[in-house]
Amino acid sequence: MIADGLSRIAMSSGLAASLSRATDYARSRGHGEVTLEHMLLALCDDPEAVLVLAASNVNVAELTGEVETQLAALPTRAPGQEGELVVASDLRRILEAAAAAARGGRRREINGAIVLAAIVGDGKSAAAHVLSALGLTFEGAIRALQSKPAQEPARALPAPDAEAILAGARERVQSRTGLPARRLPAPGESAHAEPAAEPAANYAEEEYAPPAQDHGAAPPAPEPLPPPSEEPSYQPEPAYEPAAAPDHHHYVEGEAPAYEPPPSPDHGYEPEPPPMPASAPYPPPIPPPGPYDRWTPPPSPRDAPV
Repeated sequence: MIADGLSRIAMSSGLAASLSRATDYARSRGHGEVTLEHMLLALCDDPEAVLVLAASNVNVAELTGEVETQLAALPTRAPGQEGELVVASDLRRILEAAAAAARGGRRREINGAIVLAAIVGDGKSAAAHVLSALGLTFEGAIRALQSKPAQEPARALPAPDAEAILAGARERVQSRTGLPARRLPAPGESAHAEPAAEPAANYAEEEYAPPAQDHGAAPPAPEPLPPPSEEPSYQPEPAYEPAAAPDHHHYVEGEAPAYEPPPSPDHGYEPEPPPMPASAPYPPPIPPPGPYDRWTPPPSPRDAPV
């Protein structure tokens, strides 16, 4: 499909319709591809492209005749040869150049006017030579793109009707107060004219009739009373008894525990000998030597020769 091959190029709805017309022109004439001349013929019916042509005083009828002459010279398919139409290389190049120019101008999509400016700006195709010969230049197409279309004159509103003004005022008063608005005199009507009599309200009194009662029917059973609620019996709260205050005026001294000396550590020492009696001689006698004692006492001075 033609649209599938150009899906990455954002087009306006008008340009998409022109591309569809160009495809129909190529198919009806038996051509194998959609060329730039088919697209130029379709742009002659594009509203945005027609504005650019009109700004440069290009005769659209003469342009259509020139393009028809060029299309008649294109080769056609053989009888019985069928296949899908393809986009010609020159048309694809022009559409891509128009998309690049639109992105540079911060436009989201391209339209017929931009494609027409890209054709005449490229200047390499037969369609560009036809446009140049009829008076369309690239500068003129750019000026037409930059100029805004003339705005339509504002439509004159009809003069307000006096009856409509009075009716609107009555509706506003009634919506604010909730009461029926006073009728204002119409133009040409006397302000002291008596108001129209309002229809009398029908207040017919109706006699009250009690509902019929069936005396033979049994009276309805009384509704059972709800069971008494079991509430807990009241119990008075106990009297308040303050807690005993601590006695800080009398100090009771506690008894100290009995002293117990700590146990002496046992280091394996022998107990000391008991003390000597008071009648023992002083100095104490020298003990006799033992069997393994080699020490001999020195001779006593009393035993020394004189």
